Amino acid sequence: LTQTMSMNESHPHSTLYNRTSLNGTWILDKTRGTPSMRGYLEAMNVTDLAIQAHEKGEAETDTVHTIQLTNTRYKIKKLSRVND
Repeated sequence: LTQTMSMNESHPHSTLYNRTSLNGTWILDKTRGTPSMRGYLEAMNVTDLAIQAHEKGEAETDTVHTIQLTNTRYKIKKLSRVND
């Protein structure tokens, strides 16, 4: 997998670079698209009050994914206000 990504234009070291690995720590860009767990939570019969609390937690605090991939194993760790 190779992606060309652009850093935030306001970042002082803004540049283009090639990414050949998903390894690292990632934060969801909430300004792109409409990421929501609502449909999944509704399908799991989670109460509306709990869904609202989940959405509030996701909106107020970043969710951080740490990905470690090797030829023999993978590890994905999700840290968020909602899950921790």
